[in-house]
Amino acid sequence: MNGEEYAHCLEAKLDEEVREYHTDQNVEELADILEVVFALAENQGISIDKLMEIYRCKHDRRGGFRERIFLISKED
Repeated sequence: MNGEEYAHCLEAKLDEEVREYHTDQNVEELADILEVVFALAENQGISIDKLMEIYRCKHDRRGGFRERIFLISKED
């Protein structure tokens, strides 16, 4: 498969794994979701380390969900 075909298959796999998680609520499905996310990043030329760096920067800047507060909207 070329990169575009591979990405399309990975995106379909991500949808499948998310559906399975919604059904099972199983931590194993979360691990499967991560596996697909990592493959998607690598297919775009982004290492897992770089992806995690981007995650940490966004998390530090915007926070996460630990406080269980969800942003309804934001002003630009």
